[in-house]
Amino acid sequence: MNIPDITKINVAIDRLLDVTTNPRHRYILMSYARHRALEFSGHYEDVVAEDMMNPHPVYTIRALGVNMLIDGKDEVRALYRNWAETNVAMSSRFDVTPVAAEGPILVTTIV
Repeated sequence: MNIPDITKINVAIDRLLDVTTNPRHRYILMSYARHRALEFSGHYEDVVAEDMMNPHPVYTIRALGVNMLIDGKDEVRALYRNWAETNVAMSSRFDVTPVAAEGPILVTTIV
């Protein structure tokens, strides 16, 4: 099992923050970094807290042969609860690469 170094999970995001000046884009990047840190450290309940979610979140997951739609807070919470119970951190399967553009673009690739 590939266990990532939690102190390095947001290095790419930190590099992008170094060159991002738009306050809205910085907020998005910092929120994403917080989300990843909470998920990696096993605090899924904090990831699905009211202040971390859109009023009506919709996740479309298409990876590793999975094609599913997660619609609404209850389904998102159930997804994260399942990942926590099965010791799966979804972010741990992805590498984040910043891409220079008008705003921050993060390309995630399965590793």
